[in-house]
Amino acid sequence: MIHILYTFFFILVNVVLYSLLTKTFKVGQRILLLVAAIVTVVSILHLGFFDSRLLMPTGDYFGILMFSFALIILHYGSLFQLGIFKKSSVYKNNESKVIPSLTVKAFDIVRLKIIYILISLYQLLAVWIPEVR
Repeated sequence: MIHILYTFFFILVNVVLYSLLTKTFKVGQRILLLVAAIVTVVSILHLGFFDSRLLMPTGDYFGILMFSFALIILHYGSLFQLGIFKKSSVYKNNESKVIPSLTVKAFDIVRLKIIYILISLYQLLAVWIPEVR
């Protein structure tokens, strides 16, 4: 039962981060505040003040949660890297612009879609299979 709650929790956090960072759909301010409150409450529960056998170990929880926050760093880091590539001579001086534009499209697919899926899959595996943690 607790695995299902953790699954929904990490998916909810990742979907909200995805919507905020990629701006593909809008999340209302109330939902954003609700998710922030849920993350805060669950994190406080994992600080060790409460002795509960139901909760995931503290180190495991915060380790898995860091992957969600790593999405923010990856997003802005990849934007910075993309800006550098677009200013490079390879991008500007290419006569056909086909290869550089395909490179940018492929990079966008990885940074805007695949990375979110892979991190979410890892988090779900870590929740359900303790050996993965």
